[in-house]
Amino acid sequence: MGSFAALVSAIRIPLSQGTARIRWTLAAALSLGGGAIWSMHFIGMIGYRVDGLDLRYGLPLTGVSLLIAVAVSALGLTLVASHQRSIGWLALSEPFP
Repeated sequence: MGSFAALVSAIRIPLSQGTARIRWTLAAALSLGGGAIWSMHFIGMIGYRVDGLDLRYGLPLTGVSLLIAVAVSALGLTLVASHQRSIGWLALSEPFP
């Protein structure tokens, strides 16, 4: 659901300008970074168990991880929505080995 909502929102980013563009970028970043990527990893970590250890998650650090996921998604969406295509941006988008 988060990925679909991000796709629907992201399609509108390059077609809009000004505050509308910022709103669509934020909507797509929240959907992708929070609703898809972060929530999938967080649910996976909730299910993680280690025998003999009591794992707990602190609310502040968990909130910061959500903000990082949304911010990085917003940055990626902004880069993709801009019509600049250069080797530098492509090099930054490549996964590290």
